[in-house]
Amino acid sequence: MADVPPDAAPRAPRSNLIPGVFLSHLAVDRRHQGQGLGRILLVDAMQQCQRAGQILGVRLMLLDVAADAGEAERARLHRFYASMGFRPLPGRSERLFLSLNTTPAYSWEARFPLISR
Repeated sequence: MADVPPDAAPRAPRSNLIPGVFLSHLAVDRRHQGQGLGRILLVDAMQQCQRAGQILGVRLMLLDVAADAGEAERARLHRFYASMGFRPLPGRSERLFLSLNTTPAYSWEARFPLISR
């Protein structure tokens, strides 16, 4: 991923290609929104990506904010993902990323506790 700022993956190979995982779809049925389920799903995905990163060298988690959502919904989604540590890629505000190297796994669990596995 060449568009990611260098500080997002400081130990990445200098080829400008940073290994990442793209989260293609995360949604909660409208009838169940507002119950924290989206946050639980995202934290679980973040934890899974961090574990994969330890094994496979994955350094980033990426996603696109729904292009077909209205302006207010996109703004709400941007705020939600920003609250979880995601930042927009420079020049591509719809694509967000999270550096898996700079955030220890335990901090997500501390900030967003899940039911024990």
